[in-house]
Amino acid sequence: MDNLKSKTTELVAALTRRVGEIMGNSSELGVLQDGRVETELLHKARMRIAVQLRQCLESPADNLTFNDGSISEYEITRAALTIAHAMVNPINIDWDVDRYAEKVKLSPPNLDGLSSAKTDRLKKFFPEVVLGKISVPTTVIDRHGKILVVYLPNILTPSCLEHVNHITVGLRDTLLKSLTNKDTWRDEGYMVSDGGGSLGLVE
Repeated sequence: MDNLKSKTTELVAALTRRVGEIMGNSSELGVLQDGRVETELLHKARMRIAVQLRQCLESPADNLTFNDGSISEYEITRAALTIAHAMVNPINIDWDVDRYAEKVKLSPPNLDGLSSAKTDRLKKFFPEVVLGKISVPTTVIDRHGKILVVYLPNILTPSCLEHVNHITVGLRDTLLKSLTNKDTWRDEGYMVSDGGGSLGLVE
């Protein structure tokens, strides 16, 4: 356990350092001026990071065999570029997540996974946001800048996903049997990419 904790700490430190380097190199002036995000600087940083991420994903190193004993420099760079791109690619929605959380506390969902009448009434105060299909690393934030969702596609290598699918495939039948209702709001709009794993892990 201590060894695992040590490896996790090392990984977090390596990712933090690499993301910092990428962000620092993406814009000479940074993306903030007087404490505010400058759209033009953000766009330039996003374009530079997008190029690096595309080159990384197209790299022959992407075909490396997964090694569960260590994490390669390529995997750290790939993950860091994905995180950095999400950071400079925000989508703002006109929600107050704290207010929404308070409302949700008063309207617990049904045990069968279907939305309740109280939950449906939340749409009056919090209309559904249509984001469309998001295919690149993105951060969704509320009107106050609080993070709602961080979307990190391709952060793991295909070989890593294959390894995870292989060691967890035995859980599939048990998990499916535990579902009392297979049509719930959690599955709405869920998309699996080509080559996605049988448990929903996607490449």
